[in-house]
Amino acid sequence: MSVRTTLLALLASGLGLTLVSASHVARASAAAAAAAAPACSAEAATEGEAVAMAGACGAPVEVIADRSEYQQVFANPSGSRTARVSSTPQRVHRADGSWAAIDPTLVRTAAGWTPRASLSDVVFSNGGSTPFMTWNTPSGASLTLSWPTPLPAPVVSSDHVVYPSVLSGVDLQLTATSTGFKQVLIVRTRAAAQALDAVSLRVGGSLAVERSGTTGLQVVDSSGSEVADSPASSMWDSGVEPALQTDTDASPVAPPTSTADGPGPATASVPLPVDVTADSIVVRPDRSMLTDPNTVFPVFVDPPLTQGRTLWVYANNGNFNTDVNGQMWVGRNPYDGTLYRSLMGFNIGVLDGEQILDAHIEAKLDHSYSCTPSGVYLYRLGGGGVIPGSASTGDRVSWSSAGMPTSRYLGSWGGNANEDGGCGSIQPDAQAVFDASALRSDLQLVADAGWQGYTVGLCACVPDGTGESIQSRWKRFFGTGIYLVATWDTPPNVPTAAAFSTTTDCYKACASPAWVRTATPTLRANVSDDDGGNLSTVFTMRTGCSSSTTLVAQSAGVVVAGGSGTAPWKVPAGKLSAGTYYWSVHVTDEDGLGATSACQTLRVDLTPPVLGAVPIGSAEYPDKDWGPVCCDKPGTFAFSGSDSGSGLADYTWHVDGGSSRVVAAAGGAASATFTPPTDMVHVMYARVRDVAGWVDTAGDASYQFWVTPQPEKYSRWMLDDGSGSTAADTGANDTAMPGALTGGVGLGPDAAGTQVATFTGAGAITTSSAVLDTTRAFTVAAWVRFPVVPTTTQTLLSQGGVNQDRFRLQYDPSVNGGHGGFCFRMTGSDSASASVSTACAPSLKDGSGNPVDVPANQWVQVAGVFDPNASGGPTTTAYFMGGPSQCSGTKSAVTAPTNWSATQRFVIGRGGGSTPTEWLTGELSAVYAFRRPLNEFELCTQLVDQPPA
Repeated sequence: MSVRTTLLALLASGLGLTLVSASHVARASAAAAAAAAPACSAEAATEGEAVAMAGACGAPVEVIADRSEYQQVFANPSGSRTARVSSTPQRVHRADGSWAAIDPTLVRTAAGWTPRASLSDVVFSNGGSTPFMTWNTPSGASLTLSWPTPLPAPVVSSDHVVYPSVLSGVDLQLTATSTGFKQVLIVRTRAAAQALDAVSLRVGGSLAVERSGTTGLQVVDSSGSEVADSPASSMWDSGVEPALQTDTDASPVAPPTSTADGPGPATASVPLPVDVTADSIVVRPDRSMLTDPNTVFPVFVDPPLTQGRTLWVYANNGNFNTDVNGQMWVGRNPYDGTLYRSLMGFNIGVLDGEQILDAHIEAKLDHSYSCTPSGVYLYRLGGGGVIPGSASTGDRVSWSSAGMPTSRYLGSWGGNANEDGGCGSIQPDAQAVFDASALRSDLQLVADAGWQGYTVGLCACVPDGTGESIQSRWKRFFGTGIYLVATWDTPPNVPTAAAFSTTTDCYKACASPAWVRTATPTLRANVSDDDGGNLSTVFTMRTGCSSSTTLVAQSAGVVVAGGSGTAPWKVPAGKLSAGTYYWSVHVTDEDGLGATSACQTLRVDLTPPVLGAVPIGSAEYPDKDWGPVCCDKPGTFAFSGSDSGSGLADYTWHVDGGSSRVVAAAGGAASATFTPPTDMVHVMYARVRDVAGWVDTAGDASYQFWVTPQPEKYSRWMLDDGSGSTAADTGANDTAMPGALTGGVGLGPDAAGTQVATFTGAGAITTSSAVLDTTRAFTVAAWVRFPVVPTTTQTLLSQGGVNQDRFRLQYDPSVNGGHGGFCFRMTGSDSASASVSTACAPSLKDGSGNPVDVPANQWVQVAGVFDPNASGGPTTTAYFMGGPSQCSGTKSAVTAPTNWSATQRFVIGRGGGSTPTEWLTGELSAVYAFRRPLNEFELCTQLVDQPPA
């Protein structure tokens, strides 16, 4: 009998088991780990490492992360996995993280005797008044059993201890098992039996013992929750039935005898009544057996609270308890005619949702009645995979709970291993393997349903359920070494269609439903398999989504190595014409598992669009006619076209070779707004494109329109006034803007007698208000002569705001490698931290091409141009035009900073606005301020005023 954590709880809640494999979590990193080249080993810490190692080394590798007391998982070179799951514990996970094989051999510790490696923390005492057994649970609770009197020192042998003569002629034996312990009283003589009336065990620890049913017991914690249960007590003697004969030999065969581990098959156990109090358990031996003259001593009394059972139970058609002595009995017991079946449970959480490729169950046959092979039949129970059972039956379940062998046939095996000598020799143990396809199919069924446990039974029958009483079918299998071995693979992930290439296939509609402009498009699909390996990808093109529609084209298998990637397939020529098609992709891994993408819609357009009869038109700027005055009048330009295929997508347009712009089409038409930056003749070009990406083969449409020039407006200070305190503005301006002289500025003749303005570094000429709108294009220019070339920066012209000058036309001695030069400086805002862009014209060159300094005592023309509408973006340009005898010069342009309006006065002879700086020392003549950008030719030829000779 046994106290055990119920099999129901073990399989349903996972107590002591690992129900769900870590591989379900680890697969996301398996492919990345597979890229490494690991050293070969039989095991690896994680699934990713195991996958990489198995592939590189060509051998299975165990995944340590998936190992449990009952289970091992191996990564195979093909990418599949194999689980080897036992119904009995095979190993122990130690506190330090290491693993050890089950070994119930007792070793001495400070607390007493404990098994070397067991799933249960039990300690047997070394005698004395301490409890003879202490059981500690993982939660820290404990249960103790004590003998009423001090115990002698035990005799220890392998996995058991014997306390001799705990009562006169009675020994107490404790045995360590893989999952706990067993206890039994050995009544050696009839005299000892006469004095044996009741056996009382004291119960201690933080756990309590209560009655369960009429004869069973249960162990509960402080909250009343069950921790373990136990069947009733039993006893058996050492008697045997007369010798039997085998089915092939007339020689008598002696039956096995009873031991302290359990009764022989010819001896039925007798249940015993048990009393439970708050601190004790009292079992009363059966007096009729003890006093029966036919009873053979020793007699064995098994008190309750024997902890531990593995995941298999038995059933018999007599529904009585016996001890099958750690073996699975199947068939008709030859000693009493009782029919037995054995049930095995396996934790299959690791298979949840997987595709099972192969499965078999292994068991080792210890003994058969027959000397020649006889059959045994494997079947599956229902009930969600949980072994049926209750506290009152312990390791036996009722005959009705053993299931119907005819309901789920899983295969059969035939073999023999007669070890009684009646076959002429002792036959060795035989390995039974149940590997019918029905087992794999059934395991797939329950794995798909998410069962965590899988329970199968062994019956000595044939598939229709008959023949169970045939004596030759009797067998005993070992209770250990029972394995479910399953190999599975995860199907590849469902492929996903990738978008078509906008460069070669499509334009606007590149994903399903897609429009392509070619009859040989390239299909692409993203494929992946969490298990790695190579993937074969097949593309199928049909006239509909259904597999019954006409097949248009199909690819050979496109192989993607490494478990993930993009598979391409170009549809061969001659397969497609204009119209609608449907395609999908199917991916298959190395184990033949596959997945298919969703159906994709593909439309083929082979006809380019055409422009309308009047492709471009504008009410504001008529075709080949004068429009508004330059340069701030926007115009709406309308585009028209048509398409018989995928429909119009957009129009691409530009003006005068400038940057292209795109406007979407709506119902075939579209429009764009454009403001001409300059006057005179402009040409707009436009092309139409459809959704598939076709462009009108006729080329760009052109549309010429004319922008009325603006009357020339500029200020001009010739500075030839001769004398006085005001410099006249003689330009073509709406309002003249004379300049007032301040400080050290004089108007009069120079050394040659020509009228100029002379600046001594302490004065300037300023207007009463702003001259230029600095948010629009403008040009400033002047003739300048330095009697002595300055060594500091000096500003010729400027106009600013409160804190910054918007521009300064200035001389800077530090530029051009120290040769000096003229620069046009502009700021991005009227703040102290404003951005600054400065364009500096390069030096002039001598006859040998070497740069020269700005000359002294020579008139030179300089200019600065701001053009916010330049084709490459807003620009700032500085010009240095050389002397009066040369029209060529140098220039340099940079990107202009952010636009802003400088509303303060125009200043000649310094910069800085209200905070004067960079005062000019030199002479100026003919200063200009134009309200448009002048080009180099205009600067040279249209400013007709020449400097003094």
